[in-house]
Amino acid sequence: MKPILSLENVSKYYVSQSSVVMGLNNARLNFQRGEFVAITGESGSGKTTLSKVIAGILGYESGEMRFDGKPTSHYDSGDWERFRRDNISYISQDYGLLPGCSVLGNVITALRLVGVERAAAKERAREVLQQLELWPLRHRRASRLSSGQKQRLAIARALAKPAPVLIADEPTGNLDPENSAKVISLLAKAAQTRLVLIVTHEFDEVKDHATRHIRLQDGSIVVDAPLHPALQVQETANNPTKNVTMAPFVAGQQLRSRPIWSMLMTLLFTLTAFAIVAFLGTFISNLDDTFTYV
Repeated sequence: MKPILSLENVSKYYVSQSSVVMGLNNARLNFQRGEFVAITGESGSGKTTLSKVIAGILGYESGEMRFDGKPTSHYDSGDWERFRRDNISYISQDYGLLPGCSVLGNVITALRLVGVERAAAKERAREVLQQLELWPLRHRRASRLSSGQKQRLAIARALAKPAPVLIADEPTGNLDPENSAKVISLLAKAAQTRLVLIVTHEFDEVKDHATRHIRLQDGSIVVDAPLHPALQVQETANNPTKNVTMAPFVAGQQLRSRPIWSMLMTLLFTLTAFAIVAFLGTFISNLDDTFTYV
């Protein structure tokens, strides 16, 4: 089976006025669907850099990253946005939620952005929220959740999105042991149909589920070892996504999630526009009178 994603001598540098830091040094990796890969290393070793390069969040300076055999080194910002939208589910340490949207709205939005019909999106959102015990909170705004609840909601969004690659950066950092075990189990189950990469400081949490262990040190890969046999997943073409413009769609979701605030803002903007038009009308009328007297 050909790799879904490969890195060929990929390097990433962080440049400041006084120094150049190696974030990733000539990484050579191949990944397939059906793998559940644990990425470990000390703080500053390059774990998050590797995950963000693979996710298309960070660019790279040299080498080549291929997705489904196609090179990405020529991608511009628009190409990377489409790459992330269509191919990547990413669980970040800062959650990446829509704070004004409800719990349910956050998950539905992630699905609608990739072209899932509304009814199917709602059903899929219900399923993952129940798995993560967030369904009773479905109408609560994300901004009102605890840290652990926000973490679980970020995981729910990623699990719901039908992307072939799921990347989780320290997904259990704010969770208790019981919820951590549940999340690891759900991520392992997700690897039955896609590639799952988990960045973690707690290798013991994932070693019984992971099919492969990658360890980094100073931006270099020092361990790349198989742990358990990976599943052989039949290759399927990605479903084409509708051309959804992200910013207006997300803005619309935020407004619909706060109807009273949205109504007040609309009224304020309407009154402001009316006042401006009235002022301009009076100003132009006074100009006309001035020229008439002259």
